[in-house]
Amino acid sequence: MAIITRGRPGGSGTSGTSGTSGSSGTSGSSGSSGSSGALWQGEWIDSSSYVVGDLVYDSTTGSVYICIQSHTSDITNQPGVGVDWETYWAIFSTPGSSGTSGSSGTSGIDGTSGTSGTSGTSGTSGAGSLEEKLALEIELAFDPSNPSVRKVFTYTGNDLTQIDIYTNDSTNTLLFTKVFTYTGKDLTQTVTTRIADGATMTVVLTYTGKDLTQTASTYVV
Repeated sequence: MAIITRGRPGGSGTSGTSGTSGSSGTSGSSGSSGSSGALWQGEWIDSSSYVVGDLVYDSTTGSVYICIQSHTSDITNQPGVGVDWETYWAIFSTPGSSGTSGSSGTSGIDGTSGTSGTSGTSGTSGAGSLEEKLALEIELAFDPSNPSVRKVFTYTGNDLTQIDIYTNDSTNTLLFTKVFTYTGKDLTQTVTTRIADGATMTVVLTYTGKDLTQTASTYVV
């Protein structure tokens, strides 16, 4: 029988050469730019050009309006006041408590833009603002130096009993009617009505003897 003997293990082989580096990956695409927002224009100005998205401020009421149709401004389209203002403007915000801030958008991946957070809710209207606005509008309409309105006076005997105020343009639109009431020779009440929405301001005059001692105004808007 043949005898088989085991030889010693061979030594380790030499290491192979390193492989070549892989090529770089392509870069992520850039995020798209957001669309332009509303543009602040400050206080509303007559005879100015406004475009859609412009924001203007009314210092008498604290309201902010946004332009919804491009135009050149005049008294007929003055925000909140002119007879045609709602054709060109919409209320953007009114005085009151601040709305809550919208949450931040999440970051985009591979260069894409994150989505914008939602806008906070608008604040509620400040107390008394509608009455103050009506009083200011009436004061402007009855101002003798206002060239944008035309006034028609009605008398009963020697007493002035009514004033009708129209726009001083080709439309000749009736804006306000003011009716005077007398007790004897004393003027005891005036009622001013805004034709556009029927809002009224009633002033009651009180006399002691022949002396005017008190006036009281009531607004219904």
